[in-house]
Amino acid sequence: MNQARRLLIAAAAAVTAMASSAAWPESAVPNPGQFFSTTPEFDPSAPGTKYSGTLTIAYVFVPDAVNCPESFRIENMHLVLTLSQGNNIKPFNTDFVASGTAPFCFIGESQQTQLVLGLIRNQVIPHFYSNCVPGSCPDFKVKSITDFLSSGTGAISMNITLAVQ
Repeated sequence: MNQARRLLIAAAAAVTAMASSAAWPESAVPNPGQFFSTTPEFDPSAPGTKYSGTLTIAYVFVPDAVNCPESFRIENMHLVLTLSQGNNIKPFNTDFVASGTAPFCFIGESQQTQLVLGLIRNQVIPHFYSNCVPGSCPDFKVKSITDFLSSGTGAISMNITLAVQ
Protein backbone atom coordinates (compact mmCIF):
# COMPACT_ATOMS: atom_id res chain seq x y z
CA MET A 1 0.00 0.00 0.00
CA ASN A 2 2.83 2.42 0.83
CA GLN A 3 4.48 1.78 -2.55
CA ALA A 4 1.21 2.48 -4.38
CA ARG A 5 0.74 5.66 -2.38
CA ARG A 6 4.32 6.80 -3.17
CA LEU A 7 3.73 6.14 -6.88
CA LEU A 8 0.50 8.14 -6.78
CA ILE A 9 2.24 11.07 -5.06
CA ALA A 10 5.14 10.92 -7.54
CA ALA A 11 2.70 10.84 -10.47
CA ALA A 12 0.77 13.81 -9.07
CA ALA A 13 4.01 15.76 -8.62
CA ALA A 14 5.07 14.98 -12.20
CA VAL A 15 1.69 16.08 -13.59
CA THR A 16 1.87 19.29 -11.55
CA ALA A 17 5.39 20.00 -12.82
CA MET A 18 4.35 19.36 -16.43
CA ALA A 19 1.22 21.48 -16.07
CA SER A 20 3.09 24.46 -14.70
CA SER A 21 5.84 24.23 -17.32
CA ALA A 22 3.22 23.90 -20.07
CA ALA A 23 1.37 26.93 -18.73
CA TRP A 24 4.49 29.08 -18.46
CA PRO A 25 4.99 29.64 -22.20
CA GLU A 26 1.33 30.60 -22.49
CA SER A 27 1.92 33.79 -20.54
CA ALA A 28 4.91 34.91 -22.68
CA VAL A 29 5.89 36.97 -19.65
CA PRO A 30 9.16 36.15 -17.87
CA ASN A 31 7.71 37.18 -14.51
CA PRO A 32 3.90 37.21 -14.67
CA GLY A 33 3.65 39.24 -11.46
CA GLN A 34 5.32 42.09 -13.35
CA PHE A 35 3.10 41.89 -16.46
CA PHE A 36 3.04 45.69 -16.94
CA SER A 37 6.50 46.48 -15.51
CA THR A 38 7.85 47.59 -18.91
CA THR A 39 5.19 50.30 -19.20
CA PRO A 40 5.18 53.78 -17.61
CA GLU A 41 1.75 52.89 -16.21
CA PHE A 42 3.28 50.39 -13.74
CA ASP A 43 4.01 51.71 -10.25
CA PRO A 44 3.61 49.41 -7.23
CA SER A 45 3.82 52.40 -4.86
CA ALA A 46 1.37 54.66 -6.70
CA PRO A 47 -0.95 56.68 -4.48
CA GLY A 48 -4.58 57.32 -5.29
CA THR A 49 -7.99 55.71 -5.24
CA LYS A 50 -7.67 51.93 -5.51
CA TYR A 51 -9.71 49.80 -7.91
CA SER A 52 -9.29 46.03 -7.74
CA GLY A 53 -10.65 43.12 -9.69
CA THR A 54 -10.04 40.36 -12.17
CA LEU A 55 -8.67 40.57 -15.70
CA THR A 56 -9.37 37.60 -17.97
CA ILE A 57 -7.96 37.24 -21.46
CA ALA A 58 -8.98 34.61 -24.00
CA TYR A 59 -6.79 34.26 -27.06
CA VAL A 60 -7.73 33.10 -30.55
CA PHE A 61 -4.51 31.64 -32.01
CA VAL A 62 -3.78 30.88 -35.67
CA PRO A 63 -0.63 29.11 -36.90
CA ASP A 64 1.37 31.50 -39.10
CA ALA A 65 4.83 30.13 -39.89
CA VAL A 66 5.51 32.94 -42.37
CA ASN A 67 4.75 36.04 -40.25
CA CYS A 68 5.18 34.51 -36.80
CA PRO A 69 7.83 31.78 -37.15
CA GLU A 70 8.67 31.85 -33.41
CA SER A 71 5.09 31.74 -32.16
CA PHE A 72 1.44 31.76 -33.15
CA ARG A 73 -0.44 34.75 -34.51
CA ILE A 74 -3.06 36.16 -32.16
CA GLU A 75 -6.08 36.56 -34.40
CA ASN A 76 -8.11 38.06 -31.54
CA MET A 77 -7.94 38.72 -27.80
CA HIS A 78 -11.10 38.93 -25.74
CA LEU A 79 -10.56 40.94 -22.55
CA VAL A 80 -12.92 41.14 -19.60
CA LEU A 81 -11.91 43.39 -16.71
CA THR A 82 -14.20 43.57 -13.70
CA LEU A 83 -13.23 46.24 -11.18
CA SER A 84 -14.69 47.43 -7.93
CA GLN A 85 -14.27 50.39 -5.67
CA GLY A 86 -16.44 50.09 -2.60
CA ASN A 87 -19.90 48.95 -3.72
CA ASN A 88 -19.34 50.13 -7.29
CA ILE A 89 -18.59 47.01 -9.37
CA LYS A 90 -18.43 47.16 -13.15
CA PRO A 91 -17.33 44.78 -15.92
CA PHE A 92 -15.58 46.14 -19.01
CA ASN A 93 -14.65 44.31 -22.20
CA THR A 94 -13.01 44.69 -25.57
CA ASP A 95 -11.46 42.69 -28.38
CA PHE A 96 -9.60 43.42 -31.61
CA VAL A 97 -12.76 44.48 -33.45
CA ALA A 98 -13.96 46.89 -30.74
CA SER A 99 -10.47 48.36 -30.22
CA GLY A 100 -9.40 48.49 -33.87
CA THR A 101 -6.39 46.24 -33.18
CA ALA A 102 -4.81 44.23 -35.98
CA PRO A 103 -3.66 40.63 -35.36
CA PHE A 104 -0.03 40.24 -34.21
CA CYS A 105 2.44 37.57 -33.15
CA PHE A 106 2.05 36.10 -29.68
CA ILE A 107 5.51 37.25 -28.68
CA GLY A 108 4.26 40.83 -29.07
CA GLU A 109 3.97 41.39 -25.31
CA SER A 110 3.90 45.17 -25.72
CA GLN A 111 0.86 44.96 -28.00
CA GLN A 112 -0.94 42.77 -25.48
CA THR A 113 -0.32 45.13 -22.57
CA GLN A 114 -1.27 48.15 -24.71
CA LEU A 115 -4.64 46.55 -25.48
CA VAL A 116 -5.29 46.14 -21.74
CA LEU A 117 -4.11 49.67 -20.97
CA GLY A 118 -6.34 50.99 -23.75
CA LEU A 119 -9.34 49.28 -22.16
CA ILE A 120 -8.51 50.94 -18.84
CA ARG A 121 -7.85 54.33 -20.44
CA ASN A 122 -10.91 54.34 -22.75
CA GLN A 123 -13.57 52.58 -20.66
CA VAL A 124 -12.63 52.11 -17.01
CA ILE A 125 -11.43 55.60 -16.10
CA PRO A 126 -14.25 57.40 -17.98
CA HIS A 127 -16.81 55.17 -16.21
CA PHE A 128 -15.52 55.84 -12.69
CA TYR A 129 -14.84 59.54 -13.38
CA SER A 130 -18.10 60.91 -14.76
CA ASN A 131 -17.54 60.09 -18.41
CA CYS A 132 -14.37 62.14 -18.70
CA VAL A 133 -12.94 62.25 -22.20
CA PRO A 134 -9.81 60.08 -22.66
CA GLY A 135 -6.86 62.43 -22.65
CA SER A 136 -8.40 64.67 -19.99
CA CYS A 137 -9.14 61.89 -17.46
CA PRO A 138 -7.16 61.36 -14.26
CA ASP A 139 -3.91 59.42 -14.57
CA PHE A 140 -3.82 55.80 -13.47
CA LYS A 141 -1.12 53.31 -12.54
CA VAL A 142 -1.18 49.52 -12.38
CA LYS A 143 -0.15 48.83 -8.78
CA SER A 144 -0.09 45.06 -8.82
CA ILE A 145 -0.80 41.84 -10.65
CA THR A 146 -1.33 38.77 -8.49
CA ASP A 147 -2.62 35.24 -8.90
CA PHE A 148 -1.59 35.06 -12.55
CA LEU A 149 -3.08 31.85 -13.97
CA SER A 150 -2.84 30.29 -17.41
CA SER A 151 -4.83 27.50 -18.99
CA GLY A 152 -1.90 26.67 -21.23
CA THR A 153 -4.33 26.61 -24.14
CA GLY A 154 -5.34 30.20 -24.74
CA ALA A 155 -6.69 31.83 -21.59
CA ILE A 156 -5.16 33.71 -18.67
CA SER A 157 -6.55 35.46 -15.64
CA MET A 158 -5.06 37.64 -12.95
CA ASN A 159 -6.06 39.91 -10.12
CA ILE A 160 -5.21 43.52 -10.85
CA THR A 161 -5.10 46.66 -8.71
CA LEU A 162 -5.12 50.16 -10.16
CA ALA A 163 -4.45 53.49 -8.47
CA VAL A 164 -6.10 56.58 -9.96
CA GLN A 165 -4.65 59.97 -9.04
